[in-house]
Amino acid sequence: MNQEYLEFVKALRPIDDIFMKVIFNDPRCIKLLFHIIFEEDISITKWHIQDEYRNLHGRTVIMDIVASTENGNIIDVEMERSLKNASPLRARFHASILDSSLSYVNEKWEKLPEIYVIFICEKDVLETNRLKNHIQRYGEDGEAFEDKVHIIDVNANKEDEIPLGKLMHDLRCENHEDMYDEVLKERVRYFKQKEGVKKIMCDMMEK
Repeated sequence: MNQEYLEFVKALRPIDDIFMKVIFNDPRCIKLLFHIIFEEDISITKWHIQDEYRNLHGRTVIMDIVASTENGNIIDVEMERSLKNASPLRARFHASILDSSLSYVNEKWEKLPEIYVIFICEKDVLETNRLKNHIQRYGEDGEAFEDKVHIIDVNANKEDEIPLGKLMHDLRCENHEDMYDEVLKERVRYFKQKEGVKKIMCDMMEK
């Protein structure tokens, strides 16, 4: 195994793109992520990691995690390290491209699913100094505009003692021993310490 790659694997964190791809391709980790963000158990029927979506003009976007729930909701989770890639306008684009891929000819509008676009960013994108911001549309009268689209921004740089704050801490850990959650800790340990799996990670980086 390439020693340079092994050092790189050692420094990877769950929030890093190449590592997120393998860590969250596991139902226990997906269930944990959604349970903590939504503060309730979310029943997932299927999910995809880093799938490509394309609009009619040929613009493509790779979505980190897209999951369908038992009640028909669609959840997109993006883990980003830079402010530029976590722009509110990118969240808008993700919601729109999901809508276009989920709507069929002659289908009634009310059949469009509830969509959640969640950005977990290493920096405070909205500069609110809050751990989580839930954004949706409201009318001038303060009533919610029921378009069934929700954008959730999570500041991974802010830690506290609640489950979401501890999860943000874990996503930024290089060493599994420093993590709070046992499920994530075991998954990270598996990919960083098991010899055969470390070779798989090295092969992924070479590709």
